[in-house]
Amino acid sequence: MPPGHFVRANNVPLTPVAWSHSFARLFSVGIFVRVQKVLTGALLWVAPVMLSIACGDDAESPKYHPIGVSVSVIGTPTFSIGQASSGYPLAECIVALSGQAAGIGTATWQDATFYWYSGLDRTKLQDSVVVSAADVQASWNNVTISSSESEQGGWHVSDGLPFDMEIALRYTASPSTALQSTRTRFTCGPAVPQGTVAPPMLSQPALAQQRVRWEPSDTLDVEFQASSTTGLWLTYADFSGAFSSGAVFGESLQSATQRVVSMQIPAAAALGRPAVTTIFAVDAFGQEVQQSVQTSPLVGISPPTTSASIASPTTLFRSDRAPWRAAPSRPRPLHAALRESISEDKKRLRP
Repeated sequence: MPPGHFVRANNVPLTPVAWSHSFARLFSVGIFVRVQKVLTGALLWVAPVMLSIACGDDAESPKYHPIGVSVSVIGTPTFSIGQASSGYPLAECIVALSGQAAGIGTATWQDATFYWYSGLDRTKLQDSVVVSAADVQASWNNVTISSSESEQGGWHVSDGLPFDMEIALRYTASPSTALQSTRTRFTCGPAVPQGTVAPPMLSQPALAQQRVRWEPSDTLDVEFQASSTTGLWLTYADFSGAFSSGAVFGESLQSATQRVVSMQIPAAAALGRPAVTTIFAVDAFGQEVQQSVQTSPLVGISPPTTSASIASPTTLFRSDRAPWRAAPSRPRPLHAALRESISEDKKRLRP
């Protein structure tokens, strides 16, 4: 699974887990949305009917309601902005779930699929990952859920942009081994505004120093300004041409930024080629704009040695996604303490 999505199960006391993320506990009470699906999408009610021959009357036996499970989000997921090991910002959410069972019997939690939707079109699937039954059961701190029971759990999820997430949790209803599923969905970060969303604005980058000649080991200082009506997610400086490198800056959804990016031209940079700097500005919905500026072709005071080589491209680049985008990370079940803390919060919020 590529780095960037996290899913953690909530099933131990609500203390901050040893992750580099802040766990604000803002959960409201009493908001439950039932979503029930059984193979064909509807809960099946089976009512055996017996014919009483002796009396000549129709008699219906007590209805047998096979167990069904529904899952809903408790309150609003807690949103924060973290940072991937690569330096890219991450949209992170702690989401608390409530699982409820109705009917007769016991259901056993199986695996789950997490679906990420980001950008302006939240109907377009960006990524998905299957989480094992063991992790799902750990999230609930239980293997099964019985009739009329309610369980609480939760997950820590993240991605390289704010996103919508849909979770499909599967279960089996005893004594059947057929898989059934229930789904829930939530938004992590800013919701997509209605109407047209303007892309970010970016000034023409400028070189702070004006030189007659540029040489390896000189320092490039590139100035730029960027803004967005919906908030800037990040800015990124891509260096190409005579050498390759990159620098990313998380902008924390601020409306505007002004930066000077400094980069020393490597001693092994290719002579006779300009150093090109391309600035990207990206908003919370993945809309990007870019502008470039370049030096004159590099020259050298002394001839380059035969051992010189061009710096290798930054590992932040991926051929299958935007160069400024962090990849999704695997969802992680939250520590059990979080589930207990959520329960305490709900008690305090009850009228």
